[in-house]
Amino acid sequence: MKDRLPEGVIGEVFQGVVDSVLEEHRGEFEHLEIEKRLDYLVKLLTEEGFLSKWEQTEDGYTLIEYSCPYISVGNNHAEICHFDKQLILGVLEVPVQQQSCMLNGEACCQFTVENVAEPELALELVAG
Repeated sequence: MKDRLPEGVIGEVFQGVVDSVLEEHRGEFEHLEIEKRLDYLVKLLTEEGFLSKWEQTEDGYTLIEYSCPYISVGNNHAEICHFDKQLILGVLEVPVQQQSCMLNGEACCQFTVENVAEPELALELVAG
C-alpha cells in the first residue's frame, strides 16, 4: 500500500478500521466509568491479539501491552501502531500518553492514562 498510496490515504485506511471496530462495540463501553472502560479495553485488545493489563497509579492508570500481533509488520511499517493507539483513545476518551514502544526495542508498550472523572471526546493521543 505504501508504494501505491499517499501517506494520508494510508492513515485514512487505518482510521477507518479503527472506526469500524469502535462503532461495532461503542454501545458496550460508552456508558462505563474509566476503570470499567479499561477492563473493556483489555478484553477488546485481547480479541485483537494483544496481551495487556492495566494498573492504577497515584496519578491515574497505566495500560501495558506485553505482546503485539503486529510487531513483525511494525518493524518495517511503524504506521500499524496507529491501530492500537487510536483504539485505546477511542475507548477511553481521556488523555493518554505513550511511554514506551516495543518497536523501539522496549519490553512493552506502556501508556499513561489520566484519571479524569468523565471521559471526553476527541482527545489526542500523544506518542512518546
